[in-house]
Parts: sequence; structure tokens; C-alpha cells
Amino acid sequence: MTVGSVCSKIHRMRYTFMNSIAPHIHLRWTFTLAIVLVYVVTSASILSDLITYLIAFYLLTIAINYFTPRGVRSEIGMDSSDDD
Repeated sequence: MTVGSVCSKIHRMRYTFMNSIAPHIHLRWTFTLAIVLVYVVTSASILSDLITYLIAFYLLTIAINYFTPRGVRSEIGMDSSDDD
């Protein structure tokens, strides 16, 4: 198997799971609250600063990817005539 086919299979499994769990609102909220509870219990330990930093960095990358427009070329280095 090639890497592309493995990634494709993982993406299909992920989307199948997401589509199957979409109607189950209570299950999704229970899972979310369980993750928050695990975070709160874990953040009481010595590694709380590291865990909080890693989660914040992950959320920041998600936010950047969400707000970055698709198909827009970067304007950095495109036009050197502005230096005049």
C-alpha cells in the first residue's frame, strides 16, 4: 500500500465516523465533557503548563487553517516596485 492510499482510507474512515456520530448530540457533548474533565484532572499535575501550551498551540493552528483563504496567492515578495 502506498502512503496516499493509506491516507485516503484514514480520511474515509474519519468522515464515515463523523457522519455516523453527527445526529447523536448527547453522545458528542458527553464525549466533549469527558475530554474537558480529563484535561482538568491532568492540569492539576506538574505538567499543566506544558499541556496547556500544547493545547493552545493546537487550537491556534486550527484557527489559522480555518481563517486562511484557499487559492489566494501570497502577496509577500510578489511586487518589488513598492520599495521606490
